[in-house]
Amino acid sequence: MKWVFKYLKPLSARITVGTIIKIIGTLAELMIPFLLSYILENVISTNDVGNIIFYGVLMAICAIVACIGNIVANRMAAKTTMLFSTEMRKNLFSKTLNLSARNTDSFTIPSLEARITSDTYNVQNFIGMMQRMGIRAPILLLGGSAITLVMDAKLALVMIAVMPIIFVVIYSISRLGV
Repeated sequence: MKWVFKYLKPLSARITVGTIIKIIGTLAELMIPFLLSYILENVISTNDVGNIIFYGVLMAICAIVACIGNIVANRMAAKTTMLFSTEMRKNLFSKTLNLSARNTDSFTIPSLEARITSDTYNVQNFIGMMQRMGIRAPILLLGGSAITLVMDAKLALVMIAVMPIIFVVIYSISRLGV
């Protein structure tokens, strides 16, 4: 993994900005059900149309921020992984060309081609998924749990009680897949 970080270090500013944008988009997405619950419980009973429209517009703004934030963050992640894999492939190709004939024969040319193409592609996909889902999923889990606790504590406790079972199932399936 150390060699992966060597290629990611020059891209750290881009990764940081993309992460911040992804966090903002995900938090805006989490605000929508909270605002909807607030409207249904507190605003509609007042029959104040202006207040209802205000919170409706606020929900729409949250949806737009979430959509734009996730699109921008995903595009930044795609560009980051493209820059990462381009540099890594270039260096791998350069090192492959500088191998001695004996080393080339011991690795075999198809094996070297596979390392340059499919192996770097797999690393590129891993880094891309970490930038996309590796940031978003924990925020949705923790934020969703917090909002559920605020909105309905009994439901949140049931959800929290079931989470360890879900984690074990997901971990087991992941281990089988890997």
